[in-house]
Amino acid sequence: MERELKFSTLDEHVPSVPELNLALDAGRLRVVPGRVSNHVDVYYDVDGALAAAGYALRRRRRVGAGPRTETGVAYFPVQVTLKSDSTVAGALHQRTEEQWQVGPADQPWPETVAVTVSAVPGAHGVERLRPVAELSIRRVAFLVFAAEDEMTPLAEVAFDEVSCGVPPRAGADGTAPGAHDSADLVATFHEVEIEALTDDDGSIGRLTVIADAVETIVKLTPSSASKLERAKALLDAIVGS
Repeated sequence: MERELKFSTLDEHVPSVPELNLALDAGRLRVVPGRVSNHVDVYYDVDGALAAAGYALRRRRRVGAGPRTETGVAYFPVQVTLKSDSTVAGALHQRTEEQWQVGPADQPWPETVAVTVSAVPGAHGVERLRPVAELSIRRVAFLVFAAEDEMTPLAEVAFDEVSCGVPPRAGADGTAPGAHDSADLVATFHEVEIEALTDDDGSIGRLTVIADAVETIVKLTPSSASKLERAKALLDAIVGS
């Protein structure tokens, strides 16, 4: 179960570690230096059937990543995520999330995805999946710890710059992640996500404490929309203008 607070912001500023630690000290929390990553998310649907049934399906490709082995564990640059059972209350988003590491990029969908899509009314199987949006994301993420505990991360604070574009071309099976030149990306927005990494009783309250601290540095606006929803709204506005 993924639990996070989601905010939109017009501020491109990513706070430094000293800024965040100063803001968080009253809550007896601290952060470690941010991790910068880049990835491309391609979302898939069948004429809106998955969205209507409450699902979001994406393939995430890490930019610059390639197959390698870390500590004996195979690593693949493509991640498939299936989200469902989403509930939203203000900035709080809660949803079930299943993930698979896959590779190469044109590998068939995981069996669970195929079974789920086949069961969705109007979807008629994974062979009809087509990309509906492509998001290119630059993320700076900080892990939050209790001041007295250096071992267990409590939350992640991510500052995202999101560029979204028209759906990429796909193969006949609709599974191949696309790639756009920067000129093809037509809208950009910024978000801050604060995700709980524990499921204890105080986890959601802790997210609020962190959000209040971050807002002393960056202006935050609670967002009830997912990245995909926000991207589609922006793209629809541009196409219709």
